[in-house]
Amino acid sequence: MDDLVVLRGSGFLIVVAIVLIAVAAIALWGLAGGPLAAQVAFDLTLFIAVVLGYNLFAGTTGYLSFGHGMLYALGGYLGILAANAMASAGWLAGIVAIPVAGLATAMLAIAFMGPLMRVKGPYFAVASLALFLAAGSLVSVVPGLGGSVGLTAVPGVGLNTVTALVAALVLALLGIAGSVLVSKTLFGRRVLAIRDSEEAAASLGLNPALYRAAMLAASGFIVGAAGATYFLSYGGRGYVDPELAFDPRYNTLMVLAAIAGGLGSFTGVVTGAILVKLLDNFLAMYSPEIVAALGFNPSEAPLLVTITPYIVLGSLVALIAIAAPRGIYGLLEGVIERRFAKLVGKATEIVETQRGKEAG
Repeated sequence: MDDLVVLRGSGFLIVVAIVLIAVAAIALWGLAGGPLAAQVAFDLTLFIAVVLGYNLFAGTTGYLSFGHGMLYALGGYLGILAANAMASAGWLAGIVAIPVAGLATAMLAIAFMGPLMRVKGPYFAVASLALFLAAGSLVSVVPGLGGSVGLTAVPGVGLNTVTALVAALVLALLGIAGSVLVSKTLFGRRVLAIRDSEEAAASLGLNPALYRAAMLAASGFIVGAAGATYFLSYGGRGYVDPELAFDPRYNTLMVLAAIAGGLGSFTGVVTGAILVKLLDNFLAMYSPEIVAALGFNPSEAPLLVTITPYIVLGSLVALIAIAAPRGIYGLLEGVIERRFAKLVGKATEIVETQRGKEAG
């Protein structure tokens, strides 16, 4: 959002249009291609929506959250529960269950994560991670959630891949709209002002807790609805269990994507989401080959095969954090600014030379 705040007129419209076209192109490619293309496009579009939703909270408040994986998981459970409760509506139940799960997740986000915002910085990050881990353990013993076996959607209410892809596209567009509203509305600018200087904002009569809760709810809605979309389409009929829902890898990926792209940057987090997801898919597919290239036998080192994507992605994000603290967006912004400065310098030199000739 920080990048959109400074843009005006055509520049603002061009940036938003580029992101819209990129996201729509991914979805259209999936719709026009075969089943494999649709699945890949769905996973990527949904991940973009999740990271945009994550950025609506972490990027606007400055609170680095490792608890959004819990919201994604809760959305999955709530989506299947809602769809099963409306099973008489048939295929429509799965579609209606997505916003229902999003709204319920938004309320649970405020209830569970809201109190954690009394602490800041690394304390909040650790507390939110502890909440994610605790929720993953507790959900298997909560009555009505299927225990370790999980929940299966009633036949007929699950989402097929095409429907899920369209739902993911809608959620990504909501994330884009939310980012634009934060950048261009008085409410959004107040949120950013609180992030940049809570004391100054409070002295002007703003309630930091209220604004942060609003952003947490908006973030929780998108992330929870995304979780509902994914698990309502899982396996072609809809299924969720604690191991699938509370996946530490997915929880980590959304944070890495936001940091790599540039936390708080609209274009940055979209870029980070695309690059991190594609790289993660590549690493998941070729981890055995990478381990073999390092001189290990993949069959004798299954743990190394499992953690290789984490090592590569973590190292990459660490390098980006060192080389470009503001992420990919900050790096590109610096390059563009330097090139622009050179162009301005050359143009100024030409004008001054021409004026000198005219004066002579």
